[in-house]
Amino acid sequence: MNTNVGSRVPLNLFGLLLGIFLVSPSSFGGERMLRVANFNIRGLNPVLNKVTGWGGDQRFERITNHFNKQLENNTAPDFLVLNEVFSVLAKSYVAKIKYPYRLDGDGKDGKLYNSGVVILSQHPIQATWGMNYDKIAGLDKGWAARFNRGIEGLANKGVFAIRAKVQEFPTDILIYGTHLVAQTELDKARENQVDQIADRFMPQTPYQNLPVIWSGDFNFKPKHQSYHHFRDRMTGLGLPLLDAGQFCSESASCEKEYTGDADENNLYSNSNDRQFWTTGNRNGLTLEPKALRLLLGAEVSKENTQPLSDHFEFLMEYRATWGATSK
Repeated sequence: MNTNVGSRVPLNLFGLLLGIFLVSPSSFGGERMLRVANFNIRGLNPVLNKVTGWGGDQRFERITNHFNKQLENNTAPDFLVLNEVFSVLAKSYVAKIKYPYRLDGDGKDGKLYNSGVVILSQHPIQATWGMNYDKIAGLDKGWAARFNRGIEGLANKGVFAIRAKVQEFPTDILIYGTHLVAQTELDKARENQVDQIADRFMPQTPYQNLPVIWSGDFNFKPKHQSYHHFRDRMTGLGLPLLDAGQFCSESASCEKEYTGDADENNLYSNSNDRQFWTTGNRNGLTLEPKALRLLLGAEVSKENTQPLSDHFEFLMEYRATWGATSK
């Protein structure tokens, strides 16, 4: 007679219950909304901002207060990519935005300003990467040379990324932020910056299987070759990206909210601020845009008639699904 059978049953049952208890909730499947925003705050030199009508502490204070209020109300973006955080004044106010995790894009390389890119996160950052673009070459005459010695020549723009852990997700997520060179006349320079991203920056990051969102001021539109060059180079790396703004503009299932003078009919073709994302199941997680909101740029009141920036806050809301609920 086997006298040990009865004594093993409770032990096995205990092990089974313990195993169920220890399994991550993400294993059973679920969904949540993921909010990602990018916002160019026009944080240039205070003198230059004042001359052009965008100066003053008040505007930066309003931006800081806006996001802190959202954080208090649990309505803030999960990830916020800021551009043109250049001046000491702008940096001092951005430092007061109470996100628990952040990556400040540094590296002046002899220039007056760093990249101006700041990535803020509500979720723990597991790893970070950064790279500043090479000096723009071949601009030695005419208008382009004058421009290169101007604003574009003062900043050391670059590309940055974080790997973050959202508690409910079965996998980490990669958020990329960048600010490419401006002006249609410098489209070849933008293409060169895209090549630097593809050839030198992407190999540093584990993009192959993780869900990816690109966010920032790309300074390109579908009419520019650099726009298509970016998507082609990412596809060539095995990272086909869709334009979230285009998707929402064309999808009846994607909610759209516009403020001020935003033209919803021309959003896809006219916006320099963009987001791109990876479709399909990426390491157990699927993302789908469900809302596009262009905010802040036209936020005014009786006391503050000036918009907060010459850019909108470009806010995307993605439906994240995993497990049994993932497509």
